[in-house]
Amino acid sequence: MQVPLERGLLSGRLTYDAGGGTELFLEGSYARTSADLTLEPSFFQFAARQGVNAYDLGPIPTNAPGRAAFLTTVGATNINNAQTQSRRLTEYGVRTSSIDRDLYRVAVGAKGDLGRFKWQAYYQYGRVDMTQEDGNSIDRNKFYAGMNNCQGAYALPGCVPINIFGYNSITQAVIDWTVIPDVLTHIRSQQHVASAFISGDLLTIGGSALGAVIGVEYRKETTKARVHPSLADGSNATRQIAAASGSTDVKEVFGELRLPLFDDLLELNGAARLSRYSTVGTEVTWNTSATLRPTSFLSFRASYGKATRAPNVGELFSSINTATSVVSDPCANDIAPQDGVIDPGFVPPASCVAQLGAGYIVSQAPGGTPTGNRTGGNPNLRSETGRTFSAGAVFRVPSLLRFTGSIDYYDIKLDDVIGSLSPVEVVRQCYVDQTGLPDAFCSLISRNATGSRGITTISTQLFNIADERVRGLDAQGRISWPVGSLSMALNVSYAHLFERSRREFQGGNNNDFTGRFDAIRDQGNVQLELSNDRVTIAYGARILGTALKGTSAANLAAVDDPALPGDNGNRIAPYVYHDLQAAFRTQDRYTFTLGVKNLTDRQPPLITSFSNSGLSGSASVTAGGIYDTRGRFFYAQVGVEF
Repeated sequence: MQVPLERGLLSGRLTYDAGGGTELFLEGSYARTSADLTLEPSFFQFAARQGVNAYDLGPIPTNAPGRAAFLTTVGATNINNAQTQSRRLTEYGVRTSSIDRDLYRVAVGAKGDLGRFKWQAYYQYGRVDMTQEDGNSIDRNKFYAGMNNCQGAYALPGCVPINIFGYNSITQAVIDWTVIPDVLTHIRSQQHVASAFISGDLLTIGGSALGAVIGVEYRKETTKARVHPSLADGSNATRQIAAASGSTDVKEVFGELRLPLFDDLLELNGAARLSRYSTVGTEVTWNTSATLRPTSFLSFRASYGKATRAPNVGELFSSINTATSVVSDPCANDIAPQDGVIDPGFVPPASCVAQLGAGYIVSQAPGGTPTGNRTGGNPNLRSETGRTFSAGAVFRVPSLLRFTGSIDYYDIKLDDVIGSLSPVEVVRQCYVDQTGLPDAFCSLISRNATGSRGITTISTQLFNIADERVRGLDAQGRISWPVGSLSMALNVSYAHLFERSRREFQGGNNNDFTGRFDAIRDQGNVQLELSNDRVTIAYGARILGTALKGTSAANLAAVDDPALPGDNGNRIAPYVYHDLQAAFRTQDRYTFTLGVKNLTDRQPPLITSFSNSGLSGSASVTAGGIYDTRGRFFYAQVGVEF
C-alpha cells in the first residue's frame, strides 16, 4: 500500500548584475513532508535461541500463565522450543507512526568572467529536521517479565502476568502496563558547504584548446539525535535505532582536463579530487574517459576510474548498545549436566584448544548461552573504495526515422563495504568455518578470564567487511516520424544484469544474487507517443523479466505445492505494467494531465521471505518499489507556468 504523504515546497532565486561581468545570486528553499503510517499489530517470536530482532524473545517460560491449560487442551506435554512460535498481538490494535521532515536550504554566491575564464564561488547551508512519533509501541522486557508470571528476576514493579494463549487472552491491564507512551525521535542534520572554481581554456595543443576546471571545496556535516530511551536500550519491540550524534568535515581540491583532438575526432578527459577527511584521512579519486567519433552517426566512449565513499556520521558515531542474544558456543564442553566437568566423548575444535588451552571448561545450557551483543557505530571505519569501468557506443541517424540510440557495458567493483555480521556468524567464522583464529572475527569475542570460559559479549559493530560487484548492459533507442500534422515517437530501453554478487566478509563465500527479485536479469520500458503542439497521448509498458524469490540452495530447489495456499514456488513470472497518459496544453500557460498506471490492475507477487536463507518465513510480503503494490492508479495534474 502507498503511505499517505503531504508535501510542500517553496523556493526562490534572486540575481543582481554587479557590473564588470559579475553576477550575485541568492537562493533559498523550504520543503516539508508529512506522512502517517498505519502498521499491523506487533508480534513476538519465541525460540530457544533468541534472535537479534526487536520482536525476538526467548523460549516460552515453563511457568507462563495459561501454559498448562493450553497443553491440556491440545493434548501435549511440552512446547518444542527448538521450533519458533509466533504470537500476533491483535489485542493492542494497530501501530502508528507520524513522520515530519522540514528541509531548509540557502545559498549565496557570485559568478563572472575573467577574460577567457569563468569563475564561481558560493556558500550553502542546509538543514533537515525530522520528528517521528510512534504509537502502540510495546516494552519487550515488561512483556517477557509478565510471561514469566512476574516471578524471581522478573518481579518488576507493577508487573502484570501475561497469558498469550488463546484469542483475546491479553487483558487491558497488561496493555496499559506494557505500552510505551510518547515514543518520540528528533534528528537534526546540518551541512555547510563553501566552494569555488575557475574554468576555461588553458592553452592550444595542435590546434585544439585544452580546457580545464580547478576548484576547492569545504564541507561540514553535523547530526544530533535525541531518541526515546526505549529505542536505544533495546526494550522497544517495534524498532530499535542507534542514536548518532557527531560531525565530519572534508577539505578538497579538484581539477578536470578536456582535450579534443583531430577536429573533434577524439576527445580525452581526466579528472581528479584530493580529499582530506577529519575521520578517514586523505583520499584520492580519479576518472579518465575517451570519446571517438569516426563518423557523424557513430561514436564510441569508454571510462575508467576510482571512487570512494567515506563513512557518514551515523556509521561512525551511532551510540553503542548492548542487547541479549543466545549463541551456541562451539567450544562448550560442559553441557549436560553442567557440573564443571568435561562431558564424556567431547572432542574440542582445535581452534578452541589453541585459544583457551588444554583442559579448559566452557559451561553452556543445552539451548545455548545468553551473551551480550554490542551494536552501533565504529569511529575506526575506513572509506569504501570502488573501481568503475564502462564502454559503449552512441548512434545518430537523422535520415532513418530520426533514430538515436546507445548501448553501454558497465562493471563496478566495491571493496571494504561497511556492514556487520550476526553474533552467530562471528562465532562460526572464528572457530568453525576458518582456521588460524582470524583476528578479524576472534577479536570481536570476549570471554570470562577464569572459571568457565564462556562468551560474555560479542561485538557486531559496523566495520569494513564486504565486497560487491555489479556488471550489466544498458541500451536505449528512439525513433520518430510524422503522421499527417502529428508526430509519432517510440522510445525503448533495455537493461540486462550479468552479475550482482556480494561477499559478506573476507574468506566467506561469494553470494551471487543475480536473478533475484531485487536483481532482475532483464528489464525494459516501451513508450509510444502521439503529439502536436497542444496535445500528447502516450502509452507505456514497464517490463520486469523472470525473477527468483531467492538464490539459496533451498530457494532453487523449491517447487509450488498445490496443497498449500498461494504460490510457494521460487519462480516469479514476467510482469508487464501498462500505463496511459494524456496531456493538453492551453494557448497561454496551463497544462492539464490525466493518466492511469497499471491499467490492468496487475497484483504484486507474494514473496515468503526477503532473506536468502530459504523460503520458510512467518508471512508473505511484497517487494514494494520493484513491483507495483497499489494496483490500478488514476491521477490528474494541473501545471501553471509563470
